[in-house]
Amino acid sequence: MKTNAKEYLKEFATSEQPNWLKALIYEVIETNGNLSDDKKKEIFDGLKDDTDLTINEPNISVNDSGEEIYLISLEHIQGVNALKQNQTIKFHNDITVLYGLNGAGKSSYFKVLNEIVGGNQKKEVLPNIYLNAPVTIDVNISFKEKTGQPQTVNWNGDNRSLDLLNKCKVFDFSYLNGLLGTREADNTLMQPLGLNLFSYLVGLIDEFKAKLTNKANEKRLEKPTITLEILSDENKTAFGKHQID
Repeated sequence: MKTNAKEYLKEFATSEQPNWLKALIYEVIETNGNLSDDKKKEIFDGLKDDTDLTINEPNISVNDSGEEIYLISLEHIQGVNALKQNQTIKFHNDITVLYGLNGAGKSSYFKVLNEIVGGNQKKEVLPNIYLNAPVTIDVNISFKEKTGQPQTVNWNGDNRSLDLLNKCKVFDFSYLNGLLGTREADNTLMQPLGLNLFSYLVGLIDEFKAKLTNKANEKRLEKPTITLEILSDENKTAFGKHQID
């Protein structure tokens, strides 16, 4: 049984879906239901113009090992905004407190960790703006399973949710709405997490539908004797109950 709505959404997206719908679902997964206006426009334009979009499949797999993961250290070698080069954070097995002035880099360290473990909401890791020329992100993270040997993996910012480490969970203030939201009392334990993503996705599709309908109406007002098909038959079918007639 799947335990997270993202697993169901990814399974649906990997079936034969139109390019724009697959891109939309994957972005909903990656951003945990928080698409930027620019990304919405990009996907909508792909739907409207029937053009292919670049799609990066999200890694939401969870390692099957039942072992606990202990983070040992996070070493920033270079490349991340506001972080000092060759600086290392060492983690205690119980609790580690990281403190500093505003702008010292606390949030940047969290964003790096969030991307490495595949946090529910994708965070943008900015390059180091203090360098004359940007350099490749270079971060080492060391960890071990409870009964295993320490190991170190490198992260260059090109991917997220590294194997083994995607068992770890991270949270910051941007996660609060989802964590504190009211949940139904009945069958809560049997329901997958992230059910809000389904309604969020449907809302986006309805939003796209309204835009397409408005554009069609505008065209009819400009040239009332011409019928303009904005959607292909394939795109219409993809809407299911949201199909535009």
